[in-house]
Amino acid sequence: YNHRVQKRSTSGAWSVIVNNGRPDGFVRYPNGIGVDARYSNFFVSDYDPVTGVSRVQKFANTGAFAGVVGSSSAAGALSQPRGITMGMETNLFVADTGNRQVQVCGSTGKWSVVLSSMFLMEPHDVVLDMFGNIYVSDTTSNRILRLNNQMLSGLTAPYLYGQFSSGHVAAWILTTNAAYKSAAQVT
Repeated sequence: YNHRVQKRSTSGAWSVIVNNGRPDGFVRYPNGIGVDARYSNFFVSDYDPVTGVSRVQKFANTGAFAGVVGSSSAAGALSQPRGITMGMETNLFVADTGNRQVQVCGSTGKWSVVLSSMFLMEPHDVVLDMFGNIYVSDTTSNRILRLNNQMLSGLTAPYLYGQFSSGHVAAWILTTNAAYKSAAQVT
């Protein structure tokens, strides 16, 4: 493993902008990268299996360290974060693999669970489309879940693509409204 983040210029030249290391501002086993084009920042999720440290770090587009957004010992209590993406209003969505959930960090730094372990086995990545729909790849369950943007207010049921167990479907039907209302409160 190279344990680094590289940037490719418009001329095609590659440069290392975040280097290998364990302290904050460096990365070990980087898994995901999310870009906040509005403020020219990017976020990197990494998990070090030797130390058990899980975190999402924020960097300026130059690679300058701008802070830890979430970690295994902070609010949000991440465990093996992987895929990350920026949503509307600077919300940062994280596939929190070790906790079997998707979390979102709002612009105020408040963390909330968008999709809980009741529905996920191993969330690997999370993306949003231009309409605000959330897509989550659930590796162990061999499926993609789509939460449409009305789901955040508890109006509709989620969509499943791929394989799933009947237990998950039953849980989905019983808890659709209650499971998503807290996500609407993220600011």
